[in-house]
Amino acid sequence: MERPAGVTVIGVLEILSAACCALLGILFLFGGAFFMTLMQRSGGTTSPGAGAMVAGGFAFVGIICFAIAALDVIVSIGMFKLREWARITTIVLCSIGVVLGLLGFLRPTPMAGAFLAGLFMRLVGLAINALIIWYLLRANVKQAFTSA
Repeated sequence: MERPAGVTVIGVLEILSAACCALLGILFLFGGAFFMTLMQRSGGTTSPGAGAMVAGGFAFVGIICFAIAALDVIVSIGMFKLREWARITTIVLCSIGVVLGLLGFLRPTPMAGAFLAGLFMRLVGLAINALIIWYLLRANVKQAFTSA
């Protein structure tokens, strides 16, 4: 059976997600040192130990971003090859995204403009994740993964 077009779209979305996560990882890795340099040059009173902790925290988040990017690449390859584990992994990750998106509504946003932008982004994220889950649970899509 041929790969459904929607599976290709999901695979491409996962590659785009991996690229964004990798870029974010680079920004965090180099951003910690840059941030601390700016703090010290602007006359901030930061101790070397505190600076190292902040830079280390940034680096840790950057490494997590790279791990997520690697997972996205692996899952996207599995989606392109119609591997059942990739379909299930995508459903699980999108389900986590739905839960986190719903929990995001519990956190208040102080500024009106930020509230509307945050609300819009949460709704878009929820809609995309829910649509991917719905699509991957359709019978004809399941069959494409099992017959591959």
